[in-house]
Amino acid sequence: MPKQSTKNSDLHGSAPDSFHTALLIIDVINDMKFENGIQIFMKLLTAHFKKTHTANQLRNF
Repeated sequence: MPKQSTKNSDLHGSAPDSFHTALLIIDVINDMKFENGIQIFMKLLTAHFKKTHTANQLRNF
């Protein structure tokens, strides 16, 4: 049986070893009706606006 290399250019659906982009998935269906749900929502909303602002600044750089 041939030995598999640790670095494979054909990843067969697997994630690469490194990448410059991350995907952030937030549960947008959740009604946030749990202990501290509103506080968590406000932090997520703040993070979203900061990310959007930074992305726009970098796009216009």
